Amino acid sequence: MKIEKIVNLKEFLWIAYELKIGFNGILWVNDSVIVQEEKSVLSSWLQRFRVFVTEMTDVCAQCKTWRKKQYWNEFPDNKHHFFKIMLGDFENYLRIPRKFKDEYREKLSQRVTLRGPSGDSWTAALAQRGEDIELRNGWRDFVKDHSLEEGDFLVFQHVESSLFNVLIFDKTGCEREDSHFVIQGKGTKSRTGKGKCYESNRRPLTKKDKERAFRLASKHSTTRPSCKIRMKQSHTIPREFADNCLPMESQEIKLRVGSKIWRVSLNRRNVQCTLNKGWAHFVLDNNLETEDYCVLELADTGTSQQPLTLDVHIYRAVEKIVPLKVILP
Repeated sequence: MKIEKIVNLKEFLWIAYELKIGFNGILWVNDSVIVQEEKSVLSSWLQRFRVFVTEMTDVCAQCKTWRKKQYWNEFPDNKHHFFKIMLGDFENYLRIPRKFKDEYREKLSQRVTLRGPSGDSWTAALAQRGEDIELRNGWRDFVKDHSLEEGDFLVFQHVESSLFNVLIFDKTGCEREDSHFVIQGKGTKSRTGKGKCYESNRRPLTKKDKERAFRLASKHSTTRPSCKIRMKQSHTIPREFADNCLPMESQEIKLRVGSKIWRVSLNRRNVQCTLNKGWAHFVLDNNLETEDYCVLELADTGTSQQPLTLDVHIYRAVEKIVPLKVILP
């Protein structure tokens, strides 16, 4: 009988298994199979195999459709999420993903409630724009109070009706600490271990204010190792400075402004280096607020008896210092 075709071993085994083909008249050469059959018989095998694959593909597509329907129609609302990265003109509006919009078209009212990580809530209007819907009136207040900036990453969880929980992450991929200390309409609040809360009395910031603080901090000149950090109640130290200049173990260090010293805890966790215990008192004592900048200079590396010291130079978004207002927790 004439040899008609060489079939890959894996393909042939699939054919043999699914179509119950026997192994008579088969020659094995390495990892290939030489099929000794009439051409018409081999073609029939392959055709039946193609039909089988097509049917299985249709079944998989049906399963995918069923799962999608179950997820959107049968799962509780709090299982539904979407995310948005703050890009472009995000300060003025936020476009809802079309897929989410299509699935929730009948469930969302004209106004939605956004509940931030602090537990406070903001109301925003939904506006139609072509085939899209966007968060408009009220969204700018949410952006302003949370000091959102380009590159921030927000996760929206639909809780019920038109209520969303919102989580806020920064460019490091970690949740923004300051988002848990925001009061609706008043921006960021600070809390000390004594239970007191504080809020800003400073006038609203302009774009020039923010640029001013950044420009002054960038012009800071020193021959010592240094870095700058922007105040947003985030206290993460830039990784390059931390790895090159600071201890690799968690320990207490000193922050010095002029002749006054504060002791704070330097915390090492994975690749992050943060200032923890004592940092809140440093912030309050120096009346630091969001968008202010601090330049940290390595003054000395410390000894076995004395902790490392960082000199701190403060550059404010608003030059005039207005004491923080104490509020009840």
